[in-house]
Order: sequence, then C-alpha cells, then structure tokens
Amino acid sequence: MRCVFSARIEQVEVMLAMWVAGSLYTVYNSGGYRLSFKAAADCTMNNEGTVALNNFLQARNQLHLLSWEERNAGPPHLTQWTVTCKVGGEVLGVGTGAQKHIARDAAAAVALKALRENSAS
Repeated sequence: MRCVFSARIEQVEVMLAMWVAGSLYTVYNSGGYRLSFKAAADCTMNNEGTVALNNFLQARNQLHLLSWEERNAGPPHLTQWTVTCKVGGEVLGVGTGAQKHIARDAAAAVALKALRENSAS
C-alpha cells in the first residue's frame, strides 16, 4: 500500500508518494517555500522499531537472544494485539495495536530504547 499526498501552494502542485510511514519528506518549490510532509503512522506497514532492534542486536551478535510473545483479544473485527519483546529472557518492551505488526513494532521501539540507555551507561 502506498500513500500519495499533494499540496498546492502558490499555484505549484507537489505530489509525493510515500512508502515509509513516519518518514519526513521536505521539498522546496520554485518560489523557495518549504513543504514538509509526514506520512501517517497507519498509512502503511511501519517496521522501523523492529528493523532497528534487529540491526542493533545483530551488530552486537545478540540476535539469537530476541524472542516475542504475541496475544490477541477481542472479536475478529476488533482484534487487539499485545506483543511482548524479550531479550535474553528479560521483558524489555510491550506494545499493543489493532494489527500484530503495529504491536510488535511498538514493543521493539520500547525495547530498543531500553537497550540503548543500558549501553550508554
């Protein structure tokens, strides 16, 4: 799925096709006006937290320590996912969302923040 946003400023139309949700795109039109767009978080699949966590652990040769617990609740049309992210058996992040990948990404972002804080100290 991709999202397309358009803006009209001073008769100049700018079309941006965004594939990565949460990314900030900046374009300058011919009049020098700065146009910034931020893709909506639910626009498309966003795995920035999951990918960043995988990259962080892989760089430290610790990817084998990563595990997930996934639970869902509610009726099929209103399913709520809860994902727990564990590193070395320790719970470092919990995320919830209407879709599994959103909950996993939220849990990964929390876990990554905790790991970065621990590695900085």
